[in-house]
Amino acid sequence: MLRTLTKRLIYKLFTLFIVSLITVLTVAGQEAPQPIHRSSEKVIIGGKVYYIHVVKKGQTLYSISKVYNVPQKRISRENPILVTGLQEGMILKIPYAPEVENVNQSETRKCDTRHYIYHSFEEGETLYSLSKKYDVSVEDILKANPGIKPEDIPIGMEIKIPWNPVTPERIEFSSQQEKYKVHKVVRGETLYSIARQYRVTVNELSKINDNLKESIHPGQEIHIPEAEQPSALFEKQMKDSVNFSVYYEKPIPCDTIPLLGAEKEWKVAIMLPLYLEKNSERSYIDSSRIDPSTGKRIKKLIRREPDWIYPHTVNFLSFYEGVMMGLDTLGKQDIHAEVTIFDTERNASVVDSLLKSGALDDMNLIIGPVYPSNLSLVADWARNRRIPVVSPLSRNDEFLYFNPYAFECRPSKRTEWIQVIRYLARNLDKNIVIIHHEDTLVQKNYEWVKGQLLEEISHYAHPEMVVIKEVVIPSIISPTDTMNNIRLSLDKDRENLVWVFSDQEGFVSEVSSRLNTVFFKDYPIKLMGGSAWRYFENIELDYFFRLNLRLFTPRFIDYTGNKEKIFVKKFRARYYTDPSALSLTWDGYDIVTWFLSALFRFGSSFPDCASSFHPPICIGDFTFGRTGWFSGFMNQSFQLIQYNKDYTISVVPFP
Repeated sequence: MLRTLTKRLIYKLFTLFIVSLITVLTVAGQEAPQPIHRSSEKVIIGGKVYYIHVVKKGQTLYSISKVYNVPQKRISRENPILVTGLQEGMILKIPYAPEVENVNQSETRKCDTRHYIYHSFEEGETLYSLSKKYDVSVEDILKANPGIKPEDIPIGMEIKIPWNPVTPERIEFSSQQEKYKVHKVVRGETLYSIARQYRVTVNELSKINDNLKESIHPGQEIHIPEAEQPSALFEKQMKDSVNFSVYYEKPIPCDTIPLLGAEKEWKVAIMLPLYLEKNSERSYIDSSRIDPSTGKRIKKLIRREPDWIYPHTVNFLSFYEGVMMGLDTLGKQDIHAEVTIFDTERNASVVDSLLKSGALDDMNLIIGPVYPSNLSLVADWARNRRIPVVSPLSRNDEFLYFNPYAFECRPSKRTEWIQVIRYLARNLDKNIVIIHHEDTLVQKNYEWVKGQLLEEISHYAHPEMVVIKEVVIPSIISPTDTMNNIRLSLDKDRENLVWVFSDQEGFVSEVSSRLNTVFFKDYPIKLMGGSAWRYFENIELDYFFRLNLRLFTPRFIDYTGNKEKIFVKKFRARYYTDPSALSLTWDGYDIVTWFLSALFRFGSSFPDCASSFHPPICIGDFTFGRTGWFSGFMNQSFQLIQYNKDYTISVVPFP
C-alpha cells in the first residue's frame, strides 16, 4: 500500500516543488498519541534518498526531527504544505540521515570542547552567517577546519567553531525584543510595494505581523523590521583577523583621482597557451605504414602546409588577434603600455618557471593564464605583490576568494542563474516549469537554485501562493513516461515558461525536440536556457527559434551596431576575414582596452573604481562587482536575448 502511494507521490505530487499544495491523506481511527518510529520505507526522488513518514496523532515536528536526525528547518523546506501546520494524516518526505548511535555520542564527548564549539551545518547557512552567530572571524573558522570549501559545505557537516571562554573585551547586548518601525498603509499600497520601499521581503513582514493577509487596507499599521547590524565584536575581530597592511589600502574616491596615464608607461603581461614550440615544428615523421616484406614501420618525413597551425593554438590565436586590435585602438588614443606576451601552453611547470624567473616582478597588470590550474598559481603569487590578475575566459570563481586584486571577465554559472531567477520571479503570471536531469551534481545545483528562487519570489508575493512545477527526468525512463510528466506540468490556457536547467547538449536536444514535436501545437511555450547553449554544435537550431528561446549571455554581438561595423571593417582589412559572433576576438579586444584604459585613468588604484568605469572604446560592457568580503571582482553584465520565429536573434530589455 505504502509503496504504491510512494510511486504516486514521485510521479504526480512531487512534480512541483518549490511551493505548492498537496492533497492530504487522512488517517482515521487513531485516538491516542502514537510513539514515533523511523519509517523503513525509503524512496529516491530527484536523485536524493527520502523516508516517507505518515504523521500520527500527537506527533510534533520537533519529535519527528529528532527521530530522523534531520533539522526541523530542512523538513519544512522539503514539505511546503507545513505552512498550514502539522496535521494528522500528512505524508512527509524526510531527507535520509544516518541514525544517531551511542558510539557517536561518546565520540562527541571526546571533542575539544574547551576551545571549540561543534556546529552542524544547516541548509542556507554560510561561513559568514556562522561568524556572525558565534562572534568569530571567517578566517579563524577556515583555520579550524582545514580542507573545507566555503562555497561547497555539505548539509549536516560538523564545523569546529573556535572560541575562548575568557573574553575580557566582550561586548554585551541587551535582550530587548526585535526593533521595528511602524508603517501606516495608504491607498494604493501593496505588501510588495511596502516591502520594496523598506528593502525587506514579504516573508519578513509576515513573521513580525500577526494575521497579516495578502490584502491590506488603508490605515492599517504594519511593523517593519530594522536592518540587522553586525555586532561591534564581530567588526573588531574581522579587522584583527586580516592583515590589511599586506593586501589592502584605504580606497581613494575615484572622482578625486587625477589622470595618471602620463606619469609612467605601464607594464602588462598577457599569458596565453599559444604552443609556439609546437607551431615551429614544420614537419613530422609519419610511421603509420608497415613494409609487408620486412614487417617494419616505414618512416616518412612529411612537410606541413605553410598555413598549418597547431590545433590547440587556433582558439587562442583569435584572442591574440583581438588583443592586437585593441592595442592599435589604444595607441590612437595615446594610451601606451609595454605589453609582453608569454606562452604558457597548458603546463603548470612552465608557469612556475616564469614566476621564479623574475619576468613578472615589475608588472602592473597580468591578463591570464587561461586555464584554472595555471591561473591559481599566478593569482596566489600576485596577491602578495598587489598585482591585479585577470581571468579572461574561465568561469571558475574560486580564485576570487580572499584576493581583492583578482578579476573574472566571464560571470560564473551561479551569477547567470541569479539572472534567470530574477526573470522568473517577475513572470509569476505565467505557468513556470523547470525541467532537469536527476544527476547528483545537477540536483545539488538545483537545490541551491530552488532556495534562491524561493527567496526572490518572496519579494513579489507570498511564496505559499505561488506554484512552480518541477519535472525530473531520470536516467532510465521510457519516452512515454517522459512525455506524460512534461504534459502534466503544462497549461493550455497560459503561457508556459519552461526552463531546461542543463548545459548538456544531448539532454537539451532531447527535451527541446519533444517540446517541439509533441507539445508545440497545443501549448503556448517559451523556452529558457543557458549561455552555453550558444556553443552547441549538433542541436537543431529550429527548436530554439520555434520555441522563442530566451537566455542570458555576458556578450552578444549585434553586427548592425556602429561599433561592431567599424571593428569588423578594421579586422577584415588586417586579417582578410570576419570574426564570428562567438569568436574570442571580441573578448581579447574588450579585455585589453578596458583594463589598459583603467590603468591609464586611475593608475594602480583602478580596482577601487572598477564598478563604475565604462570606457567608450569597448564594444561590450563590463560591470565588475566584488563577490564578497575581501574577495575579487566578477563581471555581472548580462544581456537577455531571444531567438525569434523569423530566424533573427534580438536583445530583450530587462532591468
